[in-house]
Amino acid sequence: MIQLRQRLARGESGTLLLLDVDAFKVLNNTLGQPRGDRLLYQLASRLRHWAADRRLLARIGGNEFALLIVGLRGREALQAAQALQDDLNTSYDLEGHRYACQLSAGLADFGVADGNDATLLRRASLALNEAKQRGDQRVHAFDHAMEQALEGRLRLETALRQAIDGDQLRLYLQPQVDHRGRLLGAEGLLRWQHPERGLVLPGEFIPLAEETGLILGLGQWVIEEACRYLVGWSRCPQLSRLRLSININVQQLQHPHFVDGVAAALASHGAAAGRLTLELTESLLIDEIDTAAVQLAALRRHGLQLALDDFGTGYSALAYLQRLPLDILKIDRAFVQRLSDQPETLAITRTILQLAEALSLKVVAEGIETPEQHLALEGLGCRIFQGYLFGRPQPRETFEALAKGKAAGYALEASEGRNSSVGRATDS
Repeated sequence: MIQLRQRLARGESGTLLLLDVDAFKVLNNTLGQPRGDRLLYQLASRLRHWAADRRLLARIGGNEFALLIVGLRGREALQAAQALQDDLNTSYDLEGHRYACQLSAGLADFGVADGNDATLLRRASLALNEAKQRGDQRVHAFDHAMEQALEGRLRLETALRQAIDGDQLRLYLQPQVDHRGRLLGAEGLLRWQHPERGLVLPGEFIPLAEETGLILGLGQWVIEEACRYLVGWSRCPQLSRLRLSININVQQLQHPHFVDGVAAALASHGAAAGRLTLELTESLLIDEIDTAAVQLAALRRHGLQLALDDFGTGYSALAYLQRLPLDILKIDRAFVQRLSDQPETLAITRTILQLAEALSLKVVAEGIETPEQHLALEGLGCRIFQGYLFGRPQPRETFEALAKGKAAGYALEASEGRNSSVGRATDS
């Protein structure tokens, strides 16, 4: 960025444009690194035609280029950058193979009052990240809202790190009942009891935890907490038969010590593995089914039950059911919501239940909010239910008090307030 620093020192103005080749790692892995290098060479050649001075062009990363557009700012610079991106987004001949290349692009204006070179590079990078996330093949210009969002993200990350070690996490429980209304157990759903913001739902912090690797710490906390719950329940006659389900994340499943960590938690707390169910989503399995199969088989040997969550949402394949040691299928709430107005949904749900029966798998229907949905599922043969009709996610103390009170009539008593406008959170 020497040229940028010099232009700033001379009081010149213009735009810093960053370009990044989309899916470059995939290109290298599928067509080989020599063809990837060939693409970069051709891109650099085309970029030189756009640079008034070759010193204004630089390759600043493996597949990322920087271009100074001197003398243009604002709308004019954005139009020029868009024309450049459109010119580069074309087919390239890579040693006999035609490759359709696409790039993401972000820019930031510079001038006397626009800070130093490090600030401008950060701003252009933020605009480039925005372009990558949107994937709309449009050049995105920096605005200050991006900087504010980054600062907010950093504050949230710091607070989340403190939450893991500062007794701010909570494991809420949503009841699961059978067709007779008897309480079978619960799904544990993570919440963050923020000291200032109050209860924070996982949709606000789980994506950040996944990006930063904090999901491993959060996941381990959930496992430990679930073990503590099960041990406490085992000491109470009214609760000792209850089961607990928790969600696991792809990063956890891929971790080489995940299985050992679960086994160690069960052993250290003295929790019964047979009463703990680990839920994983179909999308988690798509790229890592071989690794998943090995890890899940190891978990099964330790006595845990395994559930496939959100079944039927787009990735379902019989191969999963044949290759993975599953115990439970969870019908996605999207099916449940459409039961009354889409006849084809009834047919699909009936097929899922028949398939599960043939494979000796239990089925849990989640997201049930109305008696009509419950009756429709029961008529199709479903026997385990979860949703607002039977109880919202609630603190442990509330759940246990209700369970001790009258488990046999739990479904009817917990259904009050089921029509509340509060939507279901996206949980870990």
